[in-house]
Amino acid sequence: MNIYQGVAITDEVNRKNHVIPLSTIIKAYRDSWDTIIPMNLGHDRTKPIGYTCFTGIYMEPGKAYATNESAIVETDEEREKVRKMIESYDYDIFCKNRKSE
Repeated sequence: MNIYQGVAITDEVNRKNHVIPLSTIIKAYRDSWDTIIPMNLGHDRTKPIGYTCFTGIYMEPGKAYATNESAIVETDEEREKVRKMIESYDYDIFCKNRKSE
């Protein structure tokens, strides 16, 4: 797998002219710091390409960044492993956590 580190979100104005407050960034990190989030090609859930997860919050005067680490699959073995991980993730998100519905 290729591993990349980057910035997921900041508290600056984004390209859609929205600002995400620092409190929201901290809450997002708090709620999902231990969650591996699937990445799909073009948001197509049938085409998984890897996963990402939050790694921390970097702060400097006047700016905050939620950092992330993304893993992109390279081999068929890795692709199968990620596919199974995504199936488990989907079950938790869409079935297990919504049993009462």
